[in-house]
Amino acid sequence: MLTNERGGVLILALVIISVLIILGLAQVKLVSLTYKNNRNQLQMVKAEYAAEAGIERTIVEYLLDDVKNSWGSLAATTIFTDEPFSGGSYSVTVEGLNSTTAIAHSIGVWKAVQATVDVTITADWNQEPPIVQRSVWVE
Repeated sequence: MLTNERGGVLILALVIISVLIILGLAQVKLVSLTYKNNRNQLQMVKAEYAAEAGIERTIVEYLLDDVKNSWGSLAATTIFTDEPFSGGSYSVTVEGLNSTTAIAHSIGVWKAVQATVDVTITADWNQEPPIVQRSVWVE
């Protein structure tokens, strides 16, 4: 009778070990998916930062630099193309609606991830320095 009990304990031990191995593999898979998700989210944030950098540079170097009243003549003008930024890049297109309002469209790229930022920029040229207001849409 003792022999049969030893076999039962062995089977119980194998079942417990199998369950623990399955739980361990499930935990490894969960950690792996979480890591990939966090990495993708970080790349998306970096792509958004690159797109924002393109917008900021466009405002400072292009829109506020001696073109006060010529925004209305901008017709989908490409300002920057694949401009490097901190390991990524950005491209910016600007379209003037009138002399005080322009729309900037910036695409930031980080590795294989791409983010788009669209901004409506309004300037008050009666102030010195001009007051620039932004309305931002992030895709």
